[in-house]
Amino acid sequence: MKTSHRVIIALSFAASVAAFVYFSGGSASPLSALEDVEAPLGPLRSVLSAVDMQNLAVSWVDTIVEIPRGSGIKYKYDEKTGGVQYERALPPNVQFPGEYGVVPYSLSGDGEPLEVIIVGQLPTFPGVLMQARPIGLIRMKIAPEQHDDKVIALPALDPSFNDIKDLSDLPLDMREEVAGFFRTFTNLDGSQAAVLGWGSAQEAQMAVLQARAAYARK
Repeated sequence: MKTSHRVIIALSFAASVAAFVYFSGGSASPLSALEDVEAPLGPLRSVLSAVDMQNLAVSWVDTIVEIPRGSGIKYKYDEKTGGVQYERALPPNVQFPGEYGVVPYSLSGDGEPLEVIIVGQLPTFPGVLMQARPIGLIRMKIAPEQHDDKVIALPALDPSFNDIKDLSDLPLDMREEVAGFFRTFTNLDGSQAAVLGWGSAQEAQMAVLQARAAYARK
């Protein structure tokens, strides 16, 4: 594994542990909870305080864009190569309503990296690394016993979205566009997907932390 990948995993997992301890009200300090982690965390401890790691974990998340807004082509991130692979063309009526991508070094309930859609963003390119600010979740059921929550986010570095703190601040038509897209897109393979509801910004942040921790445990 490349050194840069080890650092990213270390940073992500350290942030996850710190935030979990903080939110769960545990008595152990975030830094002491990291003592048994087999990763290059020594330099990280000397640079980031527990508060720094908590803020880093819940404020933004690195997202690798797989499919740009408006694209009719489906691409998929390949963790082994670090590249984005072409998968297939989509029907003409199916276009992504935002930058669709994944959180690297994460694992969601369906066994794949946690998925993120960044709305309110002009199209970028497949493989671009973006900093996203989670504002909510869309909760979906893709099989009778399988749920697949997806994070809804905004571009973290775009000040024009500073007033939007939570999914409830997002215009209703934008939420409906996202929900309608996922109903159509997920059912292309014949599954009976359903939108179950929405989650708050805090729930989205916790979903990111859980997915990072799940990846570190595998």
